[in-house]
Amino acid sequence: GHLPDAVFNKPGIFMRGKDKVRRDIVVCYGDSLTGATVYPQEVMGALGLKKVEAYGYAGMQTSFGRNHAAENLGKDKPFSALILYGTNNSKSPEAVAMGMKDMEALAATAAELGILPILGTIPPRGFTDPESKPEAGYNAALIETCKRLKIPCAHLFEEYQRHKDRHDLIAGDGVHNTQAGMATSARAWKRVYDQVQFILRDRP
Repeated sequence: GHLPDAVFNKPGIFMRGKDKVRRDIVVCYGDSLTGATVYPQEVMGALGLKKVEAYGYAGMQTSFGRNHAAENLGKDKPFSALILYGTNNSKSPEAVAMGMKDMEALAATAAELGILPILGTIPPRGFTDPESKPEAGYNAALIETCKRLKIPCAHLFEEYQRHKDRHDLIAGDGVHNTQAGMATSARAWKRVYDQVQFILRDRP
């Protein structure tokens, strides 16, 4: 069923994690885009943290992320989880709706652990469709989900779309990141992470 907005209230999550999570650790959790070796290093550099752990599973969909959230997010007791799933999901309206239920449940698991969930929009795919319409549709639903739940959203897709040539950011398979793409993702995570830090900076 629908979880109340209070579950995702940022100060509420912060207080739930007080003395349980480590403010200097962030976990990246997602599919193969997250699993790339250099990815956590790029995020760590962008966020200015000493430790970023990454758990990325090639080919996995939002349902996998939901089902394995507790074991992956709870390992390191991080302050926040940067969550990127949906690349491998079907983009039909029915599949997107189910994906949003998965993402909501995944975020709820993080919140219950006192870990602030930040959901990321998925990057564009391929080179023949400049608008990357299937991914744009998925991301529109994700942004609305984040707004409804009042949790942060990192706009990776938009960060990619600002770049003049997608080939610089995405490998020849049309899916995976070049190192420049990973750096682009890291910038998007930093934009929203800085906002979160600003909101919570005066809290003990």
